[in-house]
Amino acid sequence: GSSALWFMRAAPALKLFRLTSLRCDMLDMDDPLGLGYGDEIGIRRRGGRQKLPPPKVPVSILCGFLGAGKTTMVQHILKNREGLKVGVVVNDVAEVNIDSEVLKFEDADGIVGLQNGCACCSGRADLFARLQELVESSGITKVEKPWDRLVVECSGVAEPESIAAELEDRGRNGDALMKRLFLAGIICVVDASAFWEMYNSGDQGDTERKPLSALLVSQLESSDTVIINKTDLVSSEELTRVSELLKALSPNARQFQATRGQLPLRTLLPAEPIDLEMPAYVPTLPNRHSAAVRSAEGSHASNGHHHDHAHNGEECSTCTGARHERFGISSFVYRCHDRSFHPERLATIIRRLPVVSASIGFVDPQVSEPIDDPLFAGVLRSKGFVRSLGSDRSFYWSHAGRRVEVFPASASSKGQEVVFIGTNLDRAKITAALDASLA
Repeated sequence: GSSALWFMRAAPALKLFRLTSLRCDMLDMDDPLGLGYGDEIGIRRRGGRQKLPPPKVPVSILCGFLGAGKTTMVQHILKNREGLKVGVVVNDVAEVNIDSEVLKFEDADGIVGLQNGCACCSGRADLFARLQELVESSGITKVEKPWDRLVVECSGVAEPESIAAELEDRGRNGDALMKRLFLAGIICVVDASAFWEMYNSGDQGDTERKPLSALLVSQLESSDTVIINKTDLVSSEELTRVSELLKALSPNARQFQATRGQLPLRTLLPAEPIDLEMPAYVPTLPNRHSAAVRSAEGSHASNGHHHDHAHNGEECSTCTGARHERFGISSFVYRCHDRSFHPERLATIIRRLPVVSASIGFVDPQVSEPIDDPLFAGVLRSKGFVRSLGSDRSFYWSHAGRRVEVFPASASSKGQEVVFIGTNLDRAKITAALDASLA
């Protein structure tokens, strides 16, 4: 699980730790518990008073596509702070930051805006400068108490993974900002009335941006909390369909439903300020893939049954999980550890997915026309690592909605491991087709 979930579970114990810990000035040692504090937090060896630094403030990243309701949710947070001191960094990728104009300053303890730059790329340096500015200030309301929560509202096209990675790097390098705050979690807001159509749209992106389905998946799979917003605009059947798709795409995330972004602040942002060091969880491709594999295998493993498909000449097979099958959505993992795929055969398999465009990095031409095949028609998402005969590197297979891309992976994989998520999947036949594509 993510560090955010660790903080949620550990918050009561951490608060107790703060209240009861370290009257070290009474002892003839700097660090009696071996926790690495000592002089760093101002403890004097003899006779002096202990001076703890202010606790680190939890920062939550709020992401989601354009129109999902992020700003409306921030408005609700600021108007219902539940006695907490809350600061917000607002990011709108435009020459005028409309979001920061919409949010009323009298509703907030502190608001700062990024402008004409995305927090996850060109505006990232500005983001951390603004966070530093906010955390060191007393805020608009001048409330004489430390910050309880900070929220970064990203633009609709931001990918939060890069922000998490930057926070991790800064923490590792001893950046002063990271002594004042920590990444508590990533929250993705989804428009219940538009998500299914957007995810399955034929948008292919261009040289300036990713396909829409790839952006949506990046935001979702990076998040540890998913908010299905605008639930008043859909029927119960439509809501169930979207909810179960989101659970399959982001299996480890907490999921809440909301209308106009209205959720209790402590439900949405449960992490409390803490004194301890805790590295940020970075939702890299390998981390996200591992989470999907664990989810797909979850119910299978819970039955005490597990497959390892390093098959020594026998046919490859699958592990299956039925977490969502009562709603028509199921998932399974295809594995083969001791054989590579034949490149042309695998390219043909990939083109049989229900897509409008296929970009395949291990064959020429790399952009190929799709092949209509009812066997793969129900696949909504497939992803994983594959190896192609004649290449010494792994490739990452990423299919979301109506687009598939297979590109060189930064992390090496010893074999084939692909997760399939969809409706009415014929696991045996899909597995047989993949087996037949091995070299």
